[in-house]
Amino acid sequence: MRIQRLLLICALSLLATTAQARQPVFVSLYGGGTTFDAGYEFAQPIDLNLEDDGDVIGIGVGYEVTDRWIMKLDYTYSDADEVTVDQLFLSLNYKFPLFINRMHGVVGGVIGEGKLDWEDKPDFANSVFDDLDADQSIWGVQVGLEYDLNESWSTSLMYQYFDMEFKTHLDTTDFGRASFFHEEFQYVLFGVSYHF
Repeated sequence: MRIQRLLLICALSLLATTAQARQPVFVSLYGGGTTFDAGYEFAQPIDLNLEDDGDVIGIGVGYEVTDRWIMKLDYTYSDADEVTVDQLFLSLNYKFPLFINRMHGVVGGVIGEGKLDWEDKPDFANSVFDDLDADQSIWGVQVGLEYDLNESWSTSLMYQYFDMEFKTHLDTTDFGRASFFHEEFQYVLFGVSYHF
């Protein structure tokens, strides 16, 4: 009887400790801005601003494998002046403490898939055929800061660099095919996370 009571007390203590501890699964919401570099090949100058800027929103789910290593699956949607980009990517991140209490640095690598679409077809040089969307594998890196507000909530500020190499085309009757190269994206995102 005494052993059963001891086991019951140990089990209740373990449950109470688990209930109070921060859980490894969390969800995140993001918002921020993007900029990307683009170029083209065409027989004449193009009156388009291909150095595009825009807004980004996103959602993610993460798992703290250990106190230092975190895996995340994120979806982001970028709405720039000329194009939109959807991304689904997996990241492996390393978190390390900083000198400020409850603040951490984060560095990580990213790999996934992306899709680029032109919002409006470029209209020049008697364009007759468009191939203005592209799917592509993406990879990148991210660095940032994370601050724990309490056991359940945290905030983050993250810089992300992606190499995408999307290529889109537009054929014309007068000057042949125009090829557009959307090669690298940079994001700055503010995030809020809830830890279950």
